[in-house]
Formats: sequence, structure tokens, C-alpha cells
Amino acid sequence: MQWVWQLDSGARSYPTLTGIQFMLDMLAPQMPQAKSAKPEQFVELSFLNEVEKEGFFTEMAKRYPSK
Repeated sequence: MQWVWQLDSGARSYPTLTGIQFMLDMLAPQMPQAKSAKPEQFVELSFLNEVEKEGFFTEMAKRYPSK
């Protein structure tokens, strides 16, 4: 089974295209338009990747450590 969300070492979760495709495949019998849908239509990771690259999540983890 594929997961829609994938945890990285920093416990941040990101949607995966493989996981979204799995969900589309599961929906296809009840929703025919899911057969032609592409995972990329449902997720845009550029903003998330940009803030990650800039160190936003690392800085927040330093300022607000989990207990």
C-alpha cells in the first residue's frame, strides 16, 4: 500500500505523487474521471519546497522545540 503522505527525518509530512495516484486508482471504479486525472493536478509543492530550502522549518523547530 502506498501512503499519500511521507514523513521525512524532521517529522514534516509531504504529499507524494505515488500516494495520490493510489487514491485516484481507488476512486476510479466509483468516479470514472479519476482514471484520466494526474496526481500533479492535485498538489503544488513549489512553495513548500522553497520554504524548506530557506530553512523555515529548521528555524521554527529551534524556536519552538517539541516536548
